[in-house]
Amino acid sequence: MFLQFRSEELDSHLTQLEWHLTSDHAPLTIIFPIIEKHFQTKKYMYMIVKNSDKEKLFIEKLIRVIKSVNTSVTNQRP
Repeated sequence: MFLQFRSEELDSHLTQLEWHLTSDHAPLTIIFPIIEKHFQTKKYMYMIVKNSDKEKLFIEKLIRVIKSVNTSVTNQRP
């Protein structure tokens, strides 16, 4: 669920002063209704069958792509 900025739900929060422990911060609680709503969805016609050759090729390609990601950290100062 997404709440709009300045929505009534966000503007009606409670500060729980009795819930803070050693910190000087107190939690905020927001109570808002959850409305049950059904969305029409559709299935994709293309699927990869488990344990198939296509699945194996897909996983191999995925592993190659992940391995090729540059994860090195460089300390560049502006």
